[in-house]
Amino acid sequence: MMPLLIANPAQVPVSVHAILTLLYVSISAIILRKAVSMFNKRTITDEECVAMPSFLIAMGISLVATIVVGILDVGTVFVSQSIFQLSREEIQSGYIALLLIPAVVVGFFAYSGVLRWLMSVNYGTGMLIVVNDYIIRFVILLIFGGIAFVLDGIRLSMS
Repeated sequence: MMPLLIANPAQVPVSVHAILTLLYVSISAIILRKAVSMFNKRTITDEECVAMPSFLIAMGISLVATIVVGILDVGTVFVSQSIFQLSREEIQSGYIALLLIPAVVVGFFAYSGVLRWLMSVNYGTGMLIVVNDYIIRFVILLIFGGIAFVLDGIRLSMS
């Protein structure tokens, strides 16, 4: 019987990676469109409103942002690892969050830059859209975390 999780990502076919990337970019495009909508609801004048990108354009922006932020995050984690010099045991025990904090900050500014570049908005507007994007993603993670917490409680009560 084949395990559900594969420990080595290199064993996964390229087509599976492509499908998962397409799914992630599609979800990110929906979140980006909602973040732009939230930004436009908070603007005072019509001149400050940002044009809502179509779904395909939002997918393109999300794909470029995913690639740029992914590359910068990998580099940031390597630099953070060399600065913090965590041992393998410390990383496995949860200190990996120390490595991820700078990556999230660099990713925030890189994502803002991608929005500035591809949506033709100023950098401050891009940052506000990214803040809305992060809020939406955080709420989604809270919902999934709550569901996992409830399901784990049910699993423990049944054993």
